[in-house]
Amino acid sequence: MSADTPVTGTYLDSIVADVRGRLLESASAPPGPVPKAPGAVRSLVAAIAARREAGELAIIAEVKRRSPSVGAIDEKVDPAKRAAAYAAGGAA
Repeated sequence: MSADTPVTGTYLDSIVADVRGRLLESASAPPGPVPKAPGAVRSLVAAIAARREAGELAIIAEVKRRSPSVGAIDEKVDPAKRAAAYAAGGAA
């Protein structure tokens, strides 16, 4: 989206404006260390393949706090806890 793209007043426009502002700020900031993810990194492809090989259904689940079309869904959700619940329920 260029600077001359018309603004339509949607929630998506506010997301784009916010991200654009954060990108401009981070571009001028000195680079810092890359944070490491806690725990082991999982492979999505391997997780799905393992489920399929076991004859099980492979489900991809997403944690979303907001939606451009709906707005707030669950802004106070803890993504790590929700992901653990999804995995316990069978999500690959």
